[in-house]
Amino acid sequence: MWRGGKNDLPPIPLPEGKGEQTRKVSEIGTKHCDGSFSSFPSGRGDGGVGCLYSTPQFSLLDVHAVRFGTPLSWAESRANLIRFNRWFQLRASQTDRLRFWRSYCEGRKTLPNLGSKEAKELERETLASNRRFWVTRTTRYRGTHRTIRKVRAGRVRGLAVRDLPSDFLRVLLAAPNDLFTKSGTRLLKQCVSSTVAELEMPTPSGPRTVILKRVNVRSALDPLKNLFRSSAVRRSWLFGHGLCERWLPTPRPLAMFHVYRGGFLPAEGYLLTEKVPHAIGLPEAVKACRDARVLRAWGGKLARVVRTMHDRGVSHRDLKAPNVMLQNAATDPANATPVLIDLVGVRASLNAAPFARRAKELARLNASFLATSHVTRTERLRFLRAYLSVGERQLGWKTWWNAVSAATAAKVAKNHRSGRVLG
Repeated sequence: MWRGGKNDLPPIPLPEGKGEQTRKVSEIGTKHCDGSFSSFPSGRGDGGVGCLYSTPQFSLLDVHAVRFGTPLSWAESRANLIRFNRWFQLRASQTDRLRFWRSYCEGRKTLPNLGSKEAKELERETLASNRRFWVTRTTRYRGTHRTIRKVRAGRVRGLAVRDLPSDFLRVLLAAPNDLFTKSGTRLLKQCVSSTVAELEMPTPSGPRTVILKRVNVRSALDPLKNLFRSSAVRRSWLFGHGLCERWLPTPRPLAMFHVYRGGFLPAEGYLLTEKVPHAIGLPEAVKACRDARVLRAWGGKLARVVRTMHDRGVSHRDLKAPNVMLQNAATDPANATPVLIDLVGVRASLNAAPFARRAKELARLNASFLATSHVTRTERLRFLRAYLSVGERQLGWKTWWNAVSAATAAKVAKNHRSGRVLG
């Protein structure tokens, strides 16, 4: 319960699902050394000079679910802690969460046997609870809610984020193909299956660069199939938001729509996303880089992203180098960060990705660099060790190395038979 003084102010709540906003002490008041509280910063309004430190104040909100009674059992306490830990598992470091746990144990004298075993159990159960929450939350992006709206113009129907500028959206829906040939548009990719372009979107705060992708109809049956399955752009839209919900790096989807034939057959699909700032494709960046320290930094960051993705129940069946961008690589290569793109092959589940699936996806990524001579065997092993260093490790690195190597060899042989080029 809130136990501050009558002038103490509680934290500012954010919109639903976003937790609580942290306010600076200077914005809410100052707790002085003598225990008194001022609603003004020290030295302003009260005419005094405050201490060099301030004590944070906490409060409980939405207390309609609070119940009073005897001290909770460990099972009851664990359920409370799991729900509480869900928010912090994404935002606080493991060290800080461990500090909280130790302080909690010190205050629970009625449960004297709490230790590292229970702490690990809490982390595992929190992650499992988060995966269930993410799967449920991702389904909201199939329709409308407070951040998503339906859009329609003539034969075009789809979904868009509510903060997308209305003027730009009207132009986009009225003639989406015209934007690919508009002055100032830069084509990034054009092939039989799709066309990708970079263009400027006017906003009240100035132009903003976005990416527009068109998925072409390659067969007369494609629109009919899209009636009974999620189309490529719909899957990219859904799992793009799903990855954002899981705090995984990917461009935010802004709009998704189809041109309908005959009033009910979804044909050509369009996906509008944010642009990754100052980005370079991972294959191009790796080929051009000869600084071993930078390469290792990229590998370590990408390994942690992939491991986190797998632990959070996400599988990327097309995890290859061209589907990874390095944000800010064009301006600050040493501090560039990996971003996942082209999410058609992404799947999400209630469970962490199984070992066999992880090995196949790591092998697909590994095969992307077989022709890059300066990505040595040692660098590949460093990547694997970085992957295994995140979270719990149930198998030794040699088991992982052998599994990834075998899956890589199988991938190479398959591509050789089909005449495809890796990358």
